Amino acid sequence: MSRDVAVEHGENYGAMDGVRVIELGSMVAVPFAAAGFAALGADVIKVEPLTGDPTRAFTSMRAPDDIAPAFLASNAGKRSVALDLTHPDGLETLLALIAGADVVLDNLRPGGLRRRGLDVDALLVRHPQLTWVSVSGFGDRGPGSGRSAVDQVIQAESGIVSVTGPPTGAGYRVGFHVVDHAAAHAIVARVLAALLRRGRTGAGERIRLSLYQVALSLQSTAFAEYFVTGAEPARTGNASPLSAPSDAVRTSDGWIMLVAYLEPHWNALCRLIDRPELLTDPRFVGRDARVRHRGELIAELERSTCTSTTDTLADRLEAAGIMVGRVRRYPEVAHSAEVTDNEFLAEVDLPGGITHEAIRSLYDGPGSAARVLPRLGEHTREVLAEIGADTEDLVARKIAGVPGP
Repeated sequence: MSRDVAVEHGENYGAMDGVRVIELGSMVAVPFAAAGFAALGADVIKVEPLTGDPTRAFTSMRAPDDIAPAFLASNAGKRSVALDLTHPDGLETLLALIAGADVVLDNLRPGGLRRRGLDVDALLVRHPQLTWVSVSGFGDRGPGSGRSAVDQVIQAESGIVSVTGPPTGAGYRVGFHVVDHAAAHAIVARVLAALLRRGRTGAGERIRLSLYQVALSLQSTAFAEYFVTGAEPARTGNASPLSAPSDAVRTSDGWIMLVAYLEPHWNALCRLIDRPELLTDPRFVGRDARVRHRGELIAELERSTCTSTTDTLADRLEAAGIMVGRVRRYPEVAHSAEVTDNEFLAEVDLPGGITHEAIRSLYDGPGSAARVLPRLGEHTREVLAEIGADTEDLVARKIAGVPGP
């Protein structure tokens, strides 16, 4: 098949070349989505306050060179413009940037656009080709519409915490920004669909997305169970609530995630660990019995699994066609063959000639050049010159910012 018809899977041919995205965002969801557009070839202009995106200051005490990992993960490949949007001239400059944009992303606090004098509906009338995405915490209607929120608050209020963790206690949040990152991918999908539609109709789109909606979507299967049965989900830790064995199981040097609840897999497991008597133990005959006696089942299995190392046992289970996962820590994951052979890491160039590895964007292709992390206001002069603004006047009046020498 020729390259005119299709491109090799995973290669990046600048699908969004020529598309300009204005990012009015901070923290994770919107910046991470905008970084995805940058990976696809879009010109992403990150408009920051003169003090910068707050995540620039989230430096890690364990990281060298005052690096802010949260900023690094979500902002490579963009151009940074620093503007004081509380000043009329700063706002006018932003409006000029918007006039030349294809997409605008914002996750300002509720009412933040109006307080800055931005009437999105009026702007969309003036620029009908524009797609504008606003991300809120709890949606535009209802009692929570004015609330601001972060990932773990949304996890708590959407039910995620209530179904995560061991059976007793307050429940756990997922150990990373799961809602923020899922929201970012939803933003990318919605914008790409809007641009496809614009190619057919010439019209942009107003898109509203909330972190709360994304959190509910992530739990679609669990909520379907609740709506069908009326039964509230119970926390079961690492175990699947409806099947067994499907749980974390101890080995001599760590843990595996064992999934052998289908009868052929259960039969193969008992023979592989030399415990055929478990097949006729009335506590474990059939899925329902194994779920009811889950604790006893895991205890019996660990009498055998604890005599093998994680890698030895996992290799044997995989060879027998039984699903298994090694419970790995970050150092093991980062240097695993899955990561290195598939080029799942990319380099990010930081100011000062520093280069760091990061997880490659899902929208990037293997072998792409390192992306550059912008300094605050690094591209202010360059971008404002493109719209004919008097950058030096704005800088002199402290309405626009540029990095020092």
